[in-house]
Amino acid sequence: IISAVHQELAQLRWLAAPAMPATDWKYKGDIILDPRFRIEHTFYSDCIWRRWDCAALAHENLLHRLEDGTSCAFDFGVYDFHAHGYGTMSDGLPGGRSIDWNDNFFAFKGEDFSDIDWDGVAMDDEAEMSTKHPQRRNQHAAALGRALVAHFSFSVQERGLLQNTTLLA
Repeated sequence: IISAVHQELAQLRWLAAPAMPATDWKYKGDIILDPRFRIEHTFYSDCIWRRWDCAALAHENLLHRLEDGTSCAFDFGVYDFHAHGYGTMSDGLPGGRSIDWNDNFFAFKGEDFSDIDWDGVAMDDEAEMSTKHPQRRNQHAAALGRALVAHFSFSVQERGLLQNTTLLA
């Protein structure tokens, strides 16, 4: 979702992939105009979660902004994951479940866990920490824009990244 937020706020630059992995991605403009690189505002956006080229574009954007000193452009303030309620989005699959938020990178205080359901964490850590626990406490989970982190998905990106980029080298 946060990659979609970055794109909506024109924080992702349009960079062209090189012909050879060892060369730099070239700046094409401040707005990505190629429809193949539209990041859907959904949990499992094909253009981030499944596709190596979109994952590489997001990572190259971070590296590009770090190199030219403009990483502050990624600061979107605070993004409230529960602004529209708890568990309001579904994975869309028959018999599916409501979607919770990824917890690969998070920060909590000790007191945030004082009453967490540890059995719930053991069953589904993301659902417990990002949706159920905040709902029981009448609190919201949020992303902080000034905190920068990049990671690849647990999906099918690795082969394409290894074959076409030097990001995993």
